[in-house]
Amino acid sequence: MAAMGFVVSILPIYAIDLGADVATIGPIWTLAFLSSFIMSLFWGSFSDKSGKRMPHIVTGTFMLSIVCILYSFAENIYHIGAIMVLGEMLGSSQAFPIFMTLISELSELKERGRSMGIFWMGGSVGWALSVSIAGFIAEEFGIRRGFYLSSALYIISLIVAKKFLNEDPKKNSIIDKRTSLREAIREFRSFGSAFMIFLLATICFFIADSVKVSYVLIFFEKELSLNRTLAALILSLGTWAEIPLLPLLGILSDRIGRKPLLLLGLFTFFIFNISMSLSQNYVHAILTMLLFGVIWGAFTSASSALVGDMVEEQNRGKAMSLYNSAASIANIVAPTVMSLAITKTNFRTAFVVIAMIVLVGFLLVLFGITPLRPVYHAGNRKTTCASDKGRRNP
Repeated sequence: MAAMGFVVSILPIYAIDLGADVATIGPIWTLAFLSSFIMSLFWGSFSDKSGKRMPHIVTGTFMLSIVCILYSFAENIYHIGAIMVLGEMLGSSQAFPIFMTLISELSELKERGRSMGIFWMGGSVGWALSVSIAGFIAEEFGIRRGFYLSSALYIISLIVAKKFLNEDPKKNSIIDKRTSLREAIREFRSFGSAFMIFLLATICFFIADSVKVSYVLIFFEKELSLNRTLAALILSLGTWAEIPLLPLLGILSDRIGRKPLLLLGLFTFFIFNISMSLSQNYVHAILTMLLFGVIWGAFTSASSALVGDMVEEQNRGKAMSLYNSAASIANIVAPTVMSLAITKTNFRTAFVVIAMIVLVGFLLVLFGITPLRPVYHAGNRKTTCASDKGRRNP
């Protein structure tokens, strides 16, 4: 996540330095996110059919390292666009969701929320550190050299994962390794209505998160008249606040179930956007950003664990890929929604619109997802805990 944090935060500036503007960046970013969404379905299905996770993690992470090197040789926006699409198709869409799938499978059912919380906490630490120093690295050493650092970090990540993450060799000796993109897209409908409702709610959540990442800093500068340094510092408070809460809220989801944590995260995000629309000074902004620790900690730890709970092991790669694709879809939708809302009304009202989208996600989870127990395996016998009387519901 440290490597990704530098690339994500510095790439738009790099593109502008090479002659791009907002009008040209938008379509290229959209194409990249679309390719990530489509290919993640393919890689998830392929890993399920092959029964192997590590080859995809290694290959995807290695491709991300190569992509960082390629960025350093880019000479125009078209080079950046081609490299970005390549990275999404062969790197991000393969490595990250399947890595999450493996973490889910290596975790015991009763500790899955805790494991996913720790996973996200590590990601948040890496992200916060890299974003905090990205500007310094770009200014002191140059953006191109910064990409070399990101490449090296991906290689280190690959080595660590290869050394310390070991799949069970007896697991998933699946015979049929053939898959196709058309088949992968068709198969996701087999997850059922509860999973699809959960996916829609997750898209609502990530639309709001995309707005937080891309527009809150601008809001602080334009509407609250904060200088860029103070605005960036306040924005980073959300990331630092979520770090200690992620494992704690993950453990809580193991104790009381996933659904209450999903509802907590979504409802708090609703309050966050309403509060943002009413903010008048830096004190209001600080208090609002601190809410994000609860938002991210509750929703991501519980939702990523819930994917593993709801779906059988042989389909978990596809399911986790779909879950990660929610962010790609949200990154396409969010800029359009915000641009229209700001153009037709104003910046503050735009946050109210985003709050309504999050409220839709809250209602989807509240009324659309019935209490489910995770799916697990006892020996060769599959057991669906939703049918077990007397067990706690998530």
